[in-house]
Amino acid sequence: MEAAFSTGNCAALAGERTRLAETRAVFLEHGRRTRLLAEVVSEEPLSAAVREDDRHWLAIVSWVIEALVGAEESGITKANARELAGAGKEGDSERRFWLGGSKQVGSGLGLDDGWVVRVIAAVGNYGEIYERDLGSGSAMKLPRGTNGLRRDGGALKALPGR
Repeated sequence: MEAAFSTGNCAALAGERTRLAETRAVFLEHGRRTRLLAEVVSEEPLSAAVREDDRHWLAIVSWVIEALVGAEESGITKANARELAGAGKEGDSERRFWLGGSKQVGSGLGLDDGWVVRVIAAVGNYGEIYERDLGSGSAMKLPRGTNGLRRDGGALKALPGR
């Protein structure tokens, strides 16, 4: 399909938006300008996948995704995660939860209470990851759209951190 498009034997491509954005970025590297149409034909969600027989890893991956979204909602970023964690009991309950205040989540996963801080300090929150890898800071330049927080018109909302 991409070969036919690149040779002019196909006038348009259809597919999952991140795949189309990746194709657009590759074509741009080779001097061929293309554009993504704003219309969305279908919205199939993408998600993390793990082996079916590894429920422990599934739980960790699921909580990491929750923590990435929760950190963004709470204003925890790659730049401030360690500083906020060091502030202890200051701040709102949501922020304290993600910074290790919940003694049940980490221990239930076999992790210590600082696991979220280490994740966010290493890669950033969900919004930072999106902007870097898919959004304005990437070659794909995809707008957040439904990948934004619910409060900003998107579909993402973390579990309550209480």
